[in-house]
Amino acid sequence: MSQLKKIGLTSTVILLAIFLYSFIRTGGMDSLIIINTSFYIGLFFFVIGAFISTLQSGFFDFFQKTMKKKMRQLRNQQTPTYIPYSKIFQKKPFYWFSVGVIFIFLSVALLLLTT
Repeated sequence: MSQLKKIGLTSTVILLAIFLYSFIRTGGMDSLIIINTSFYIGLFFFVIGAFISTLQSGFFDFFQKTMKKKMRQLRNQQTPTYIPYSKIFQKKPFYWFSVGVIFIFLSVALLLLTT
C-alpha cells in the first residue's frame, strides 16, 4: 500500500471516528467538539512525527554515547555495544506529519467557518 493511500485511509477512519464521537456525545453534530477533537488528534500525530524526526537526526546519539560511557565507568565493565537512536528509528516521519497537518488544518478551517 502506498504512503498516500495510508494517509488517506487513516485520515478517513479518524474523521469518521470523530463524527461518531461527536454524535454519541451530544446526540448530533457539534462543531466545537469536532474542532477540538480534530486539533487534539492532529497535535498528537504532529508531536509523534517531530519526535521521530528528532531521533532520526542523530541529535540524541551524542547523549546516548556519553551516558553509556559514563555508566561503563561507574560499573567498571567492558565496552558495551550500543545502537544509536538514529539507526533504531528508521520510520519516516512524513506519515505522522501529514496526518497531523491534515487534522490541524481541518480544525482551523472549521473554526474559521463557524465564526
